[in-house]
Amino acid sequence: MEFPANRGDRLTMNSPQYQHLLTRDRLQHHLVAAIADINSPFAVFKGGTLLRTCLFSEYRFSEDMDFDWIGKPAAFRNFISKAANLASKTSNIPLAVNEAVGKNARMKIVDTPTIQETANHTLPVFRSRAFWELPEAIAQVQIGMKTKPLVQFIMDWNHFPQDREEMLTGDLPPDCPTDHAAAIASVVHALCNRDGYELPQCLKGLRADSEITISLHPVNTPFTRKVRDKSPDVCFEHKVFYEAEMLDTV
Repeated sequence: MEFPANRGDRLTMNSPQYQHLLTRDRLQHHLVAAIADINSPFAVFKGGTLLRTCLFSEYRFSEDMDFDWIGKPAAFRNFISKAANLASKTSNIPLAVNEAVGKNARMKIVDTPTIQETANHTLPVFRSRAFWELPEAIAQVQIGMKTKPLVQFIMDWNHFPQDREEMLTGDLPPDCPTDHAAAIASVVHALCNRDGYELPQCLKGLRADSEITISLHPVNTPFTRKVRDKSPDVCFEHKVFYEAEMLDTV
């Protein structure tokens, strides 16, 4: 969807863009209500759409609906399919669940062509994160949780091999801290070596200022040195260390 280049321009209530946003907003609320009715103990709703639909009515519009899911991907697909069917009934707009649709998409709910005026709308639900998105994710989590986005990247990589090419596209932002960039490079490099992918050029040669673990702690204790000893070989190139078994996280 394209918006006017001039930020001062306003969308009129009858404009296609405005109606597009209204439809997306309506679908999101029906889907959130459906998920609440299902009340699964294995799903945790989070992110910008949660803040806007459940907490702050004036919060910025967010397209993604982010979840933490405890269980297998197949169970998550069943959960989302059930929510889509329920939202279809309450919104009176047919919905279908499609996997791996669009850039970096793991799963999306999309309008079916039977509703002509909304046939081009898509509602991302759950997607694999590309490596260039990791710096922002790492920056947003508190100290002690810095490995979480990287572990999630590994899980996405292992669960959805069809997304790997998309996960390797892009470039790191220029303001990415050196240690964060080196940690990302260390993980992506090991995964690429293991599974036969070319390491993105922007990740080659990235090194931390001094030896650190993937949680950004210096390698200066018996424990952290033990972690270094169990690390993949590429970790020494980037000076960021983690136990090799972390790459098998699912």
